[in-house]
Amino acid sequence: MHIALVSPSAVGGVATTQNKLYRGLVGEGFHVDLIKLRSLPYAVVDNFLNGKRLAKYDLVLYTGSIPWPGHILAKLTSTPTALFMHGFLYHELFYVLFHGASPRGRLSAAAFITLFQASKYFNTINLYICRSLTTCESNKISKGFVLLPHWVFPEEVRISTRRTSDDDIIRVVTYISYAESLDCLT
Repeated sequence: MHIALVSPSAVGGVATTQNKLYRGLVGEGFHVDLIKLRSLPYAVVDNFLNGKRLAKYDLVLYTGSIPWPGHILAKLTSTPTALFMHGFLYHELFYVLFHGASPRGRLSAAAFITLFQASKYFNTINLYICRSLTTCESNKISKGFVLLPHWVFPEEVRISTRRTSDDDIIRVVTYISYAESLDCLT
């Protein structure tokens, strides 16, 4: 299978997830081309220019929760399209719109909401991938999704051999962000 992994120019959790997803897919034997997009408004242009190129893939997989406009072209060519949802899109973007972001940040948030709504209206996403059921529910996705929780590669696991008492205790710590970022789009 030949997969186009379309990714925004991301940092933090989105970049980490995208890198791990790429590494995991390649490790499973898939041929994956990573297509990195520039920031707005260039990402829209990049994605339209890549639209014809995306038609040659068996799957177009968008990361970063935003389905860039190329998903419409992929749908027209019957190329299956998946969208990896990273967070709570409505909550985060509406927060940026209404709570003090820069004018550019507000325009970006409005554009991202519009892109997401357009993909739902035109039914161009074949499969949503969510970290949890809460992620799907908060993004108003009720069908056509799979759950892919946070994963850890075997080489990332370190178990301490230090004992804290006579009982063997294994502690698992996790972190889930329900972000209210003011500067994520500035």
